[in-house]
Amino acid sequence: MKQVSPTSAYACDAEPFPVCKNVEEFMICAMNAETTNFENSSRQVTNLKQVILRSEAAVVALQNLIRVAEQKIRTLEAQPQPHLPERPALPSMVNEPEMAGLKIF
Repeated sequence: MKQVSPTSAYACDAEPFPVCKNVEEFMICAMNAETTNFENSSRQVTNLKQVILRSEAAVVALQNLIRVAEQKIRTLEAQPQPHLPERPALPSMVNEPEMAGLKIF
């Protein structure tokens, strides 16, 4: 009797049903397929649990980053803002002593 491939969804998928010579052989083939399907499902559940745990850890890490960022923002907002002196106006060229005698056309 040929072993059912792990990717096979049902008993004796890999071969036509006449390969199973009798009901007992068919039942063994079906049980092998069910065992394989169960093992694959179990592995998939384990993988999904690991993905969920990693996702939960990522969410916690992001929440911590958000808390730290919010704290930094509050700290910066609480600090007095430096007062920048106003820039002095640029002097008009007409008011410059060396330019007083020039006429602009």
